[in-house]
Amino acid sequence: MSAGKCCRVTSIFVLIVLTVDCATVYAPNKSGILNEGLMLTCSYTLEIGETFDSLTWARKRNSDEYFIDIVKFGSGEPIYYTSSFDLRNRSTLSKVTNGGNINITMLICVDEAQFRCTVEYTTGGTLRNQQSTMVVTIHGRPEKPDYLIKSPGEYAEYDILTFDCRSVVGKAPLGIIKWEGIRGSVAQDISGDSEVVNERVTPGSCTRTFISRLTRNVTRNDNGLVIRCRTTHTIYQDPEDYLDSPRLVVNFPVDAASLSVSQEPDLPVHDVGNRVRLVCRTTSVPASTYIWRHLKSNKTYKQGIDGVMDLVNVQEDQDGTYECEATNSYLNLTFTAKKTTTVNIREYSLIS
Repeated sequence: MSAGKCCRVTSIFVLIVLTVDCATVYAPNKSGILNEGLMLTCSYTLEIGETFDSLTWARKRNSDEYFIDIVKFGSGEPIYYTSSFDLRNRSTLSKVTNGGNINITMLICVDEAQFRCTVEYTTGGTLRNQQSTMVVTIHGRPEKPDYLIKSPGEYAEYDILTFDCRSVVGKAPLGIIKWEGIRGSVAQDISGDSEVVNERVTPGSCTRTFISRLTRNVTRNDNGLVIRCRTTHTIYQDPEDYLDSPRLVVNFPVDAASLSVSQEPDLPVHDVGNRVRLVCRTTSVPASTYIWRHLKSNKTYKQGIDGVMDLVNVQEDQDGTYECEATNSYLNLTFTAKKTTTVNIREYSLIS
């Protein structure tokens, strides 16, 4: 915004007095939202001895080479110039004390332009003018992403997955696409693994449409993760502007590091006749199946996906080492891990 102003300067030389009087014009920069209203204001101040003649609004859009008059305020009713045909049916003109305003009731993209307010006034019998130029910026509101697409197929640990998200983001850089990894109620910003692969002006609006691509080398820690694509804007933010992926299913093999075996109750020696529970647990996708083996007797017990074996009314011949074997398969591959535990059993006796 620039304001037109000059000072009164009075010079006295012998018997000749020269006086120069100048008005002040003020048209502040404005920012509005697409399809909503905005008031363009221009005010002026006249010095003593100055008489208002007219106030003219002119506009210079990006496609224009120069300013074109659109509205004029004079002694009668304000008028639209023919060049303002796109503005006439969605605005009103208001003549106020020391000013003239354009009230745009519905902003469209062409309203993003420079507007110049020129005030003509008479001083000392001479017609003069002062100007002020303002800039109008139009923001289209960001929108909820309209799609979120992930790589097709079955995923295994260390596979590289891509997710594409498209959204109207408003104006860049105020509007962007943000990526988050959601686990439970915790959201982690993972936008550092993304890039904008397509950017274009959204037809019929003052916004831009982005397609952002997230590339992620998935691990077992990503199993169950929800990928969220969110439209963010520093001015106009709707917390509901996001899309979520289904929970990720990342296949990974059973291994000895994640396999655990235990006894319940956790005792160094169990008495004959008691119950001993052997528990085998692991994390793997797909879920593992379990087999228990009593190595001394070479007996095998299939436990399915439970991994729990109960030795009810345990006897001395059931002592020794038990081995748990966990197995899972995916992508035509089979993985196995083993771990052992030793069960000690004693004959319970009363000492008299």
